[in-house]
Amino acid sequence: MKKILFPFDFSKASLNAFEYALHFAKAVDASIVTLHVYERNKSNYVDYYDQLNKNYTIGDWEQLETYKAIVPELNAITLSSGIGLREISHLLENGDPATVICNAAEREKVDFIIMGTVGAHGLAEVFLGSVTEKVINDAPCDVLAIPVAYQYAEPLNLLYLTEYEDFAYRKLSDILGFANLFKAHIDVLEIRSNDAPSYGQILDKWRKKFEGENVDFHVHIGLVADEVVTNFVDLAKTSMIVITAHRKSLLRRVFLYSLSQQLAFHTHVPVLALHEKKPHR
Repeated sequence: MKKILFPFDFSKASLNAFEYALHFAKAVDASIVTLHVYERNKSNYVDYYDQLNKNYTIGDWEQLETYKAIVPELNAITLSSGIGLREISHLLENGDPATVICNAAEREKVDFIIMGTVGAHGLAEVFLGSVTEKVINDAPCDVLAIPVAYQYAEPLNLLYLTEYEDFAYRKLSDILGFANLFKAHIDVLEIRSNDAPSYGQILDKWRKKFEGENVDFHVHIGLVADEVVTNFVDLAKTSMIVITAHRKSLLRRVFLYSLSQQLAFHTHVPVLALHEKKPHR
């Protein structure tokens, strides 16, 4: 069974992302570890079984009261989703949000981090650009960012933003495994500032390698990357954008800088940042 780490505060965006995490967990056969970061110098771990039952053993009573207030909402979301998960656990940590998230992901050996893109009430920085960038770059697993108003739908059309090179060549094989869970189509897109005569040959190589797979390959020449991507998402009915966190320069050029507002925080589709390194099982 796979495992998902879900950092959350008590905002509407966070609760909405929790519903997404429930559906996603069912689709990939995963358990969920929810995470809340607080400032007090205490850390406790509590397992919740039978849909987050009320048998609490948390030592920090102020944090306990906070969790008791939110558990009915989490219960309601879980029940309304109609999804029965075998395991949901709850993690409390104190410290720097991005560091705590990455350390928890390593320690818990999770396969995905799922996080909302708007937050408040003490964990707001988790959902702002600087911390999101740190989590994407430093997490030992794939990171899935969920827009505030997004309602879960199976990711049937994936847009993989990349550059046509050996690393992306290998990574697409991994993405195909993920896409096959949903019988999803993949569009591979590179955005360039200028054309190159060899690109026809490069695309032919990719098409030959992945012949028979549900994949199309594209190159777009243009300087305004955010407009290219948002227009492509609308035209192709993209349901998830995929990027490779390994390529920090590409992230900064295409995602974290020019696309941060459009993709990370205002897009109507989730963004999945892939990592080459996976937790040891």
